[in-house]
Formats: sequence, structure tokens, C-alpha cells
Amino acid sequence: MSFSLLDTSLAEAGSLPASRRRSLFTLATTMIIISGKAFSIVPLVPVAKATLPNKMVDPYLCLIEDCKLTVGTGSGSISFGSKEDDQSALKSLSAIKFTEDQSIESLAATIVKHLESVSEVRPSIRVSEIILRRAMVYIFGIFQPKTECFLLLIQIVDC
Repeated sequence: MSFSLLDTSLAEAGSLPASRRRSLFTLATTMIIISGKAFSIVPLVPVAKATLPNKMVDPYLCLIEDCKLTVGTGSGSISFGSKEDDQSALKSLSAIKFTEDQSIESLAATIVKHLESVSEVRPSIRVSEIILRRAMVYIFGIFQPKTECFLLLIQIVDC
């Protein structure tokens, strides 16, 4: 779900105003960070955190200690969704540049690698892994179904 929200937040041609997309980006990235911490996917956390640079500040949402998303105080006299807020959000969103290891495909591959290593150590959680993998195939399939990572996900699920 977080990947789908992330993709929506970065879609310039969408119907959402920039201020909403900025908040959606913050929410999606926070979901990835918190999930990485909750499921001990250690490499996922710093990569996801790096996509929230200081330039990308959402005055209405704040990530606290990498485990809690709270409502921020706003930005003074500028109200959420106003023309000024949308301009500020558009500037922030246009400044986002993902490296190769921050792409959705790379993040999904990191999760798959973690699931493979966990299944080798704890075979008793195999069923929950398969459910999670099938969900990832569904979510990831929305983006680029012919990529190597997608094919890797299908291959793992079918094992």
C-alpha cells in the first residue's frame, strides 16, 4: 500500500493538488520506515529516510523518532491547501530525486531479500511470508509488471 501511495504522490499528472501529494509522500515514506523497523528490515529504514531530506518538509506532518507520524503545527499564516502552500509543496516535490537504491523496485527487492533470509532461519512463519509476498506481487504489479524484480517476486511466491 505504501508503494502505491508513494507512486500516487509523485504523479504530476494526477488530480491531487501538490499540498496533498506532499502529505501523501510523507505518509507513504513514513509507512515504509515504520514497517522496516517493525519487521526488522534494517536496510530499508535508512534508504527510506534518505528520501525525506530537510528540503522536503511537510509542515503538517511530522515523523517522530522514526516510529510515529503526528500532525505538525503548520507553517504560520499559510493554511493547508492554499495557493501558497501548493506552490511550496510543488517546489518540495520537484526537488525529490531518487537514487537507484531508493526506487520502488529496489525497496521491494530489499523486502524480498529480507523475507528470504527470515524464511531460512524461521520456517514456521512461511505462511505469513507467502501472504505478504502475494500482496507485494499485487501491489508491485500495479507499477511495472515486466521488471526483473516483479518476475523475481512471482518466482518466489510460486516456490
